[in-house]
Amino acid sequence: MQKSFTCLLDQYDFFCGQINKQTQLLKELSQLPRYRDRVEILRTIPGIGIINAMEILLELQDLSRFQRAEQLAAYVGLTPSQYSSADKVRMGRITG
Repeated sequence: MQKSFTCLLDQYDFFCGQINKQTQLLKELSQLPRYRDRVEILRTIPGIGIINAMEILLELQDLSRFQRAEQLAAYVGLTPSQYSSADKVRMGRITG
């Protein structure tokens, strides 16, 4: 039992170290000219910090491909699903 617990603690320490390395890397990337201004704009949104801003930018890449906010919301799964037939339209759960 002790060996198993020690192994789990070692894994925990390893993954905490990996998270810290990735966090530091994202902070460094956020200072590059290609990201700096967009990160600062995103950080004006309450609840968005450097890490969240970088995740958004890296995941979505070129935001100009979305002509409307609704398109972006649908892409990331924040719009309700819609079922329609004939005269009925039903809104379902959020797609994401």
